[in-house]
Amino acid sequence: MQRYRVLRFIASLGWEALAVLACAVALPSPALASWPSDPTVNVAVCTEEDAQQFPATLPDGTGGVFIVWQDYRSGFDDKVYAQRLSASGDPLWGTNGIPVCTWISGDQLVPHITTDGAGGAIVTWNDSRAILTDIYAQRLSPGGDLLWSADGVPLCEATGPQHDETLISDGAGGAIVVWWDRRDDPSTVTGDIFAQRVSAAGVVQWAQDGVPICIAAGSQQYPMIVPDGTEGAIIAWADARNGASNRDIYAQRVASDGVVQWAANGVVLCNAANDQTSTVMVSDGSGGAIVAWSDERGPQKTYAQRVAHTGDIQWAPNGVAVAGGLQVELFPAIVSDGAGGAIVAWTDTRNFPTSAFDIVAQRLSPAGAPLWSASGVVVCDNTGDQYFAAMTTDGAGGAIVTWEDHRGGPTSSDVYARRLTAAGAVQWGAATKGVAVSTAAETQILPVIATNGTGGAIVAWQDARNGTTDVYAQGVRSDGTLGGDVLGVPGGERMSFALDQVFPNPARGPRLSARFTLPGPGAGSLELLDVAGRRVAERALAGLGAGRHILDFGVGEHLAPGIYMVRLRQGANERMTRVAVLQ
Repeated sequence: MQRYRVLRFIASLGWEALAVLACAVALPSPALASWPSDPTVNVAVCTEEDAQQFPATLPDGTGGVFIVWQDYRSGFDDKVYAQRLSASGDPLWGTNGIPVCTWISGDQLVPHITTDGAGGAIVTWNDSRAILTDIYAQRLSPGGDLLWSADGVPLCEATGPQHDETLISDGAGGAIVVWWDRRDDPSTVTGDIFAQRVSAAGVVQWAQDGVPICIAAGSQQYPMIVPDGTEGAIIAWADARNGASNRDIYAQRVASDGVVQWAANGVVLCNAANDQTSTVMVSDGSGGAIVAWSDERGPQKTYAQRVAHTGDIQWAPNGVAVAGGLQVELFPAIVSDGAGGAIVAWTDTRNFPTSAFDIVAQRLSPAGAPLWSASGVVVCDNTGDQYFAAMTTDGAGGAIVTWEDHRGGPTSSDVYARRLTAAGAVQWGAATKGVAVSTAAETQILPVIATNGTGGAIVAWQDARNGTTDVYAQGVRSDGTLGGDVLGVPGGERMSFALDQVFPNPARGPRLSARFTLPGPGAGSLELLDVAGRRVAERALAGLGAGRHILDFGVGEHLAPGIYMVRLRQGANERMTRVAVLQ
């Protein structure tokens, strides 16, 4: 009888309402990729023809991730594309991503990404539309809209090539971008360091083509950047003013107005003998920075230095060795420990010839003292080579490390990960010395990583399983397991983002209730929409944490007979279901 009444009610609707209802009923729910539990599967970020390379990641603030990459799908020029994955691994910006720049000629290469502070992102790239590469930028909304010129905003179009840029949020909706600039001598590999600030509206804030950070003799290369806490930045780089084979580490602070704050051409962090290169850095949480690098003053080792907001060196002259021993250490990575210190990981040769390269890490105190084993904590020393570590915070003073792993042989490359606690305990995959993030066919290389905000991470990489180079990703929970939901609640029960059926359905009285599940706290809403998509009622999710909840509609509202849609939203997540209300 109830089914008959519902059908009779639907039949009584006008043709326009029936058409809208048919669309609402016929439209499939968004395909849910969901993080798989099988490391040979993973989530395809982009599998277009030809090569997709050099992914970069950024947490989206809701448990998901933004991913940008260099894309050759056109077969003519490389372009920059982007994708957003939800906390559950669902692609939110269409199949195979969206173009970040719609300019049709020239290459757009090697993108980088930072937050815009409003749920979206700012992306930069090297752009060859004028033959020699310039620096361009674009801002993306949370929904994937291009917020600046569709062709991108030029940050530097000076003569000569500009490249190897990187960027940070300026704390006001825009970004500060730094790059290696060869405007003075494009025929050689020498160059200087320049920077530019771009506003939330896409307007450059400093001098045209950027302000000079260092224009000393020789070449300054491979800059890195962190915020200084006052809408400015601290920049560090490898500096060859003392000779091409005797590069040193310098740093400079630039204020929010583009004026450099320290000594002209920077303060020296290390000018020990031989080369210092491969600079990485993080904020020290006090307006300064901790910088690490690969150092050849003796056996190649990882050193680090802390520089204050004032430009004063905080640790020993020329830095402190991150780990003892005579092993060669390469390719450092760094992340803040959240307490004024840092965690540094590197590729290590201590187990040669059993394995030529392994992954080792160390935590340094705010005073530069090692807090773990003097020689570092071994993250992975499995057979075969492990290298190119990338890190993100675990949110609890530790770190999650991912790397390229060749335990299957020199031509077989997979992606593995482990978690380090603040105390230096190595977690995840004790028996296998790491959890397999991807062990698909062919090679997976150059992993990058972003926190999911709940003790886990999302890893992305270049992947050759389909015969060309694609981009794949995988979510890892805080306990090191793959798949399902990356968020959890106290007690270990995993909570997904879900909207159950509304009850009763059909509803007859003045009240109907919606059951739903949240993975964690966060702004959002539960909405009741009529058949034309108009909002009839709304309930905020404020104050609701992880777990199962029930909210009612109908109290204080008049619900006319009809078909309604119930929509649950939180961050990038959205679910919908239908309910019929009878007389």
